[in-house]
Amino acid sequence: MLAGLEEVAHLLAGKDVNVYAMPEGTIFYPYEPVLRIEGRYLEFARYETPLLGFLCHESGIATKAARIKLLAGDVPVISFGTRRQHPALAAIIERCAYLGGMDGVSNVAGADRIGLEATGTMPHSLIICFGDQKEAWAAFDEVIAKKVPRICLCDTYYDEKTESILAAEALGESLHAVRLDIIERDGEPCAKRGKRGNGCRSS
Repeated sequence: MLAGLEEVAHLLAGKDVNVYAMPEGTIFYPYEPVLRIEGRYLEFARYETPLLGFLCHESGIATKAARIKLLAGDVPVISFGTRRQHPALAAIIERCAYLGGMDGVSNVAGADRIGLEATGTMPHSLIICFGDQKEAWAAFDEVIAKKVPRICLCDTYYDEKTESILAAEALGESLHAVRLDIIERDGEPCAKRGKRGNGCRSS
C-alpha cells in the first residue's frame, strides 16, 4: 500500500519538476512504478535518499497494517506500533497505520496528526505499582472517565486465561475488552515464576 506522498510533496514543493504518482493508499505490486519525477536532474538528485525513505518506510507500515486488518476482518484493530519505535516517528507511524486500515491509534501525537482521539490500555507499570492486578483494574475503573472503555491488561502476574477470568470477575459488565501480550515463560506458567520480570517477558 503506497504511503509517504505527503512528505514527498512537501520536499519537492517549489522545485522546478513535474511529479506523477499513484494516489496514496493505492495497492501496488513488486517492480511497479509508484512515482515519476520529470525535470532537470540536478533539481532533485540530492533528494533521492529522503524520497526513498519516505516512500519505502511509510509504505511498509501501511502495508503491514493493511495485511493485519484484512486478517482481522470486522474485528476492530488498534495500532500500538509506536511502543517499539523512536518517539520522533510516532505521528508518521500512526498516520500510516490508520491509512492501512487500523480502526484507531494509541499514540496521542499520532492521533492529533490525523484528527482522531487516541485510544489504548493501561500499562504493566500501573499493575506492578499496585502489586495486585484486581486492585489496579478496580482503581482504573474508579478514577478514569466513564467514556473510556475498560480494557484490562491481562498477563502481568499470571497467564492470559487466568487473568482474563479475574478481570471479568472484578469488573463484570463494565469490562469492555482485555489486552493480551505475547509472553515467554520458558515452559512454565507465570504464576509459578512469580512476578513479571522473573522469567516472564513481553516480547
